[in-house]
Amino acid sequence: MVGNYIILFTITDAPNQDCIQTYLLPISVEMRSGIGPGYDAQNTGFFLYPNPAVDRIYLQIPEGGNSSPHLSIRDIAGRLVQELFVGPRTLVELHLPDLIAGLYLVTLADEDSTVTERLLLK
Repeated sequence: MVGNYIILFTITDAPNQDCIQTYLLPISVEMRSGIGPGYDAQNTGFFLYPNPAVDRIYLQIPEGGNSSPHLSIRDIAGRLVQELFVGPRTLVELHLPDLIAGLYLVTLADEDSTVTERLLLK
């Protein structure tokens, strides 16, 4: 959910369960999804379809942005599974035959902004 949060991490000694160190991490979540009614591509920076997908997706990128955006796809554990520079294109087609079914995060970033969309592969 969009908003500001504080995450509390506590590192313990497993056998004794003694507290070794506690950290507070403030984060700001600004992710928006292109899934569902009322989606507006201009608010999120790109349009991802079809979603859910089987083995290929398309990204519609608005004109007028940075000429060298970077695209990355991460699995739900945060591991990078694919990345590329998309250049000044407004439509990108990605073939994803090697990815297993599951939830992925597709991020488009340039020096001005970073936008992440959820992708469900069947």
